[in-house]
Amino acid sequence: MRNKIIELLKDIRSDVNFEKEKALVSHGILDSFDIISIVAKLGEEFELDIPVEEINEDNFDSVEVLERMITKLKSN
Repeated sequence: MRNKIIELLKDIRSDVNFEKEKALVSHGILDSFDIISIVAKLGEEFELDIPVEEINEDNFDSVEVLERMITKLKSN
């Protein structure tokens, strides 16, 4: 799953090293347009709806937290 997430993120922002970066939102690397694009791509790829309450800095700051959020949403 991690590799697929990284691939999707690179489609949106090829200039970011998603393997290393741990503060994507909190350091202003991703903006709100990026987040909306990520939500759409993740929802499509993993066949899930990401609720508004899950769209926050904590869930989008790194690949690891994105993966945890997706795993949690898929298990519900």
